[in-house]
Amino acid sequence: MKNIVPGSSCSFEGKRATIQKFIDFKKVIVQEDATGELHVREISELDFDDKPIVNEQYIDSISDEDWIEANRRYSIIKPLIEVERGMKLEINKTVLVRNLSEEHHVGYVTIYRWLSAYNNTGLLSSLVPTKRDGGKDKSRLSEEVVLLMDSTIQTHYLNAQKRSKKNTAIEVIRCCKNAGLEAPHTNTIYNRIKLIDKKKVLTSRLGHLEVSQTIAPTPGEYTDAKNPLDVVQIDHTLLDIFVVSEEDRMPICRPFITLAIDVYSRMVAGLYISLDPPGVLGTGICLSNAILPKEDICAKYQLKSSWPLWGIMRNLHMDNAKEFRGKMLKRAGEEYGFTINWRPKAKSRYGAHVERLLGTLARKIHSLPGTTFELIKYRHNYDSEAKATMTLGELEKWLHIQIADVYHNEKHSGIKMSPLNKYNEGIFGSDRKEGIGIPLMQFHPDKVKLDFLPMIERTIQRTGVVIDHIRYFSDIFKTYLYERAAVGSEQFAKNRGGTNFIFKRDPRDISKIYFLDEKEARYAEVPYADMRRPPMSIWEHRAALKRVQEFYPHSKITEDIIFDAHNRLREIEENSKASKKEAKRVERKRKVAEFNDSLKKTQPEVSTDSELLQLEPVKKKMIEPFDFDEEL
Repeated sequence: MKNIVPGSSCSFEGKRATIQKFIDFKKVIVQEDATGELHVREISELDFDDKPIVNEQYIDSISDEDWIEANRRYSIIKPLIEVERGMKLEINKTVLVRNLSEEHHVGYVTIYRWLSAYNNTGLLSSLVPTKRDGGKDKSRLSEEVVLLMDSTIQTHYLNAQKRSKKNTAIEVIRCCKNAGLEAPHTNTIYNRIKLIDKKKVLTSRLGHLEVSQTIAPTPGEYTDAKNPLDVVQIDHTLLDIFVVSEEDRMPICRPFITLAIDVYSRMVAGLYISLDPPGVLGTGICLSNAILPKEDICAKYQLKSSWPLWGIMRNLHMDNAKEFRGKMLKRAGEEYGFTINWRPKAKSRYGAHVERLLGTLARKIHSLPGTTFELIKYRHNYDSEAKATMTLGELEKWLHIQIADVYHNEKHSGIKMSPLNKYNEGIFGSDRKEGIGIPLMQFHPDKVKLDFLPMIERTIQRTGVVIDHIRYFSDIFKTYLYERAAVGSEQFAKNRGGTNFIFKRDPRDISKIYFLDEKEARYAEVPYADMRRPPMSIWEHRAALKRVQEFYPHSKITEDIIFDAHNRLREIEENSKASKKEAKRVERKRKVAEFNDSLKKTQPEVSTDSELLQLEPVKKKMIEPFDFDEEL
């Protein structure tokens, strides 16, 4: 990742300049190169020579074969990347390129081209091969050559004799010549072998026993955090508190929190709170939240303190839970260039910081109504569910304020200063340490959010797409419907390898979904088919669905019934708020009346006008009933 540091070259209003000092995370002092004049400028106003190209290619739009090839290209240029980053100062770059070219049978011009493409974006997807000649997904080789090449690789390379790739390529060329076919280039054969699944290769050449020992996941070494975002730890836990529903303020359940922490500064990098058990969805949203700037979060929860942590972590440490080992997270790590380290057994150091912070938040939660406390012995006769008063949204706001406005600004015993000050020191530097500079945000926010959301697969019908009984439609579907009608549904399914398309959805707002348009390799927003429907979260949808099942147990669930239930739940919520407000007003009037009655009882009986005048000041102290606006 490229950072902005003092000395970085830039330009503004057509003038060349150099950054002299940071004022904060948004402003810098720059000096014009021509005149030496100093200016205060917003970082967003500056143009940088090495500003990365924003890549909006989504990782789900890339085939497995192309992704494997991109990984292969990255493994070839990785030593060059390390040289450029100063990790291998003793190696000559030109000599290294020549050696890599000979070792991998790739032209040195191609290696430089791959390196340039990767440096422009910092994303693995920039190394995905582009389709040429035959068009998308069409091979330039004849069907007979491909068939013969695959057959020879299967019989000659994938066996216990462990023949080399070079020997296999010679055999493919020999077979093609004998069959009177034009032989493919050696590099084409090598690339074909590279595409074979690693587990299949090892199983065929080594046997199952050795494979289990060879490719079994082994945790990496623990990496010390010397700078911000060197190491981010992520974990989740069940919070010790019951939340209530928005509709009737009745207790629902205990929510889960997924939390990511920057080990160097102890600042919270990202978090996600949900009623659902930990899974791929919560992990993905938490990580995208950690990578992106947090101005929207600060505005949403009206935070008083800044939350200037964003950027790609270099190492991500997590435990061995199933949700941390999915394809989405693996691809995201390869795409954005962070290393995933799973916690080895008996190595608590891998998750100590995030677990400690989760414990700190849990203790603070114990002061809230509805807490379950940490241990049963502390509960005594405390009825957690009956005492619960906070909705999920209210708890979410409380936690964000607790983290950003309190925890980030308190002195941390482990680092001897506040997390925010420690992070600032790591970015801007101090007398003790040189700062790494401000991360340059090189990724489109929509790409980051969607790359980290799990996939939903559905078919496209003439009426649209149905997910959880709700129908969505967009004109973009018409292209695929016409194609299916033109070639026939069976041939269409055969050409695509199935009829399912990829969709994604943010659980906080299911009024729209995101469709992976394979022709354009981008996600398109798809709204409700009936756009008059109100937006809702997945949890509101489930509450409505539960109500439908309670009141219409034998009826077929339809979209109309679900939204009708949702509207009635909203009506209950509004009536509940109004009733609560009216009850408070009545209670206030009752207390005022009781207070005035008590004053009257304590006053002596008055028989003359002079005595009445003496009691006038007392009468003025009596409180008159009044209406008040609770919201004010």
